[in-house]
Amino acid sequence: MARQETHPDIASYFSIGLVRIILLLFLLVSLRYALWLPALLLLFLVFTLESAAWWSKFGLRDLVVAKQLKHLRCFPGEHTTLTLQITNPKRLPSIIGWQQTLPVGLSAPDIKEKAYMLTRYQSATRVYEIKALGRGYWQIPGLQVSSQDGLGLFERHTLFPDNRWLIVYPSLIPLEQLSLEVSDLLGDKKIQRPYMPDPVRPVSLREYTYDTPARLIHWKASLSKDQLYAKVLEPSGDYKIYILMDVSSFARNNESEKFEKALSVAATIISWAQELNIPFGLLINGRQKGIQGPLTMPVGNGIEHLMLALERLARLELVSVGKLQMLLDFESQTIPPGTSYMCIGDCAVELPRLLRYPI
Repeated sequence: MARQETHPDIASYFSIGLVRIILLLFLLVSLRYALWLPALLLLFLVFTLESAAWWSKFGLRDLVVAKQLKHLRCFPGEHTTLTLQITNPKRLPSIIGWQQTLPVGLSAPDIKEKAYMLTRYQSATRVYEIKALGRGYWQIPGLQVSSQDGLGLFERHTLFPDNRWLIVYPSLIPLEQLSLEVSDLLGDKKIQRPYMPDPVRPVSLREYTYDTPARLIHWKASLSKDQLYAKVLEPSGDYKIYILMDVSSFARNNESEKFEKALSVAATIISWAQELNIPFGLLINGRQKGIQGPLTMPVGNGIEHLMLALERLARLELVSVGKLQMLLDFESQTIPPGTSYMCIGDCAVELPRLLRYPI
């Protein structure tokens, strides 16, 4: 891990350069006037101070710092571990300390060590438990490492930068607490919808009947069973959900709590949809941390699609980007027909089959 340039800290009065210059001047004056005893004491003091300053400076040289997060993604209330390892790859012993700060959305016991002796070629490993307090896309700050001499007269600090991020997804709410029925999201499943079978999606076999097209005959299975069998095809039309959210309605009055609840509702619904293999999409006109533009995700499914959607929800900030209606007009060309729309919060849009969920 690369580090930034070191800088000294005032650990004692001898850390001030002017004090050491004055001592050196006294030493020269003592030698000039043959004051051997004071000169000897001053010489010993100057030599000790300069050796201590050199020790504190070179104690940080070539240090190797490695950090590792056990889990890079979690939900609020869950824990992960931060493993910290510092290695001294030189002969000179180092007396080091370190301090790791965390963003406001994370908490941990005091990650701080005042003075720890690393002999030559020795490593120190510490494991700290971190708790996710709230949703967010949190960057782990760099590690502050200090070095001091054996007398504690000098102390130098350096920063080992870090580029690790911990993604905390929105918290999930039990679906029954949302007061939503499946028919609210998807419509009545008993309705016969005019969807055509998809010839590339066979799901099973059945006995052939006279009203089945001949192109659906499964000849290999028919030959092995000495009876005609036909392929059963999965319909090409699926239930689909498209979730909308207007961040400006929350940002207008700085309603951060309602905004977090709305994101939890969205995360709950898409997680439920993934469990039932129902494709879903997202359109939220909010700024994302580390990504330009609003949150737009086409209708899709799969575990990768869900993880990406949860990550995008974790990145969202209470800042609106663009008007929701304009974004919807642009994205409407890619939304499959028959999609059910759900608006969480206040959305100034009018759509067929639009379910509004107030927050």
